[in-house]
Amino acid sequence: MKKIILLVALTILSTSGRSQISTLSQNFDGVCASGTGIPSSWLEYTPAHLGTIPQGEWVCTSNHGKGGTPGMQCTDTFNNATHLDSSFLLTPLLGLSSYVPGHVYLQFDTKTSNFLLGGELTILHTTDSTDPDTSTAINLTPGMMPVFTNGDSTDWVTHVIDLTPYESTGPFYIAFMFTSTATTGSIWFLDNVLLTSHNITLHEPELNAADLKMSIIGMSSPNLIQVGITNGNGEYQMALTDMTGRVIYKEQVNVPNLNLRYSIKGLNLAPGMYFLKMGNGQSFDVIKLIVQ
Repeated sequence: MKKIILLVALTILSTSGRSQISTLSQNFDGVCASGTGIPSSWLEYTPAHLGTIPQGEWVCTSNHGKGGTPGMQCTDTFNNATHLDSSFLLTPLLGLSSYVPGHVYLQFDTKTSNFLLGGELTILHTTDSTDPDTSTAINLTPGMMPVFTNGDSTDWVTHVIDLTPYESTGPFYIAFMFTSTATTGSIWFLDNVLLTSHNITLHEPELNAADLKMSIIGMSSPNLIQVGITNGNGEYQMALTDMTGRVIYKEQVNVPNLNLRYSIKGLNLAPGMYFLKMGNGQSFDVIKLIVQ
């Protein structure tokens, strides 16, 4: 399964010697019109600890970006076989001090060839470009709006992440992490990555977090989480992630009559904090829960 994770590292590890930028607006149209490399000043990292298993890679694509324009893509299929793997695409080194005291958001478009077959994307904030796979980083995916849903599998969706809390920190990279399984194959597509002071999700009624509401019923235990769902109508994608953004559980949930009591059982979860996300491309909600 592939997964995009956005992390922010807490200490400066390998940013010295690299010039930083305060603006970012990359649609890949010029740099990816031909060839399969990556844009200048962007970085790719593929972990080498998997031995002879082919490493996943981000590459330019000339016509699979949004609207059939150039973009980026990452796949877990090599020689007609899928592999357990991960691959990171890192933005140029970002410094946001010039935005203080305003707001700054990361905005990007994504879709996947088949969300239900696997293919998860996690967005990370990291200060280490040499080995983001093992560095200390912050997972930004749980706060992303809207959350990844099954609607991403067929249509391009514009996602936004609030980077305002990191305006006054040292320089960092945004890492798009693609993690796969060895049993299902899919492709993630990425386009139109930019920094902006405008949060578009606050002005899009079709992506209204108020339409769908979840609540945790009672105390959550390692093998039972009870969820109350209100204002729902139809099919939704539900996902439970840990604090690192790793997907613990994913299920298609039907809410037939606006309200539903839903139970997640038998996961044998470790004690700690988790994020429960649910959405369908029109409405969504994200809540925190504690397993004791």
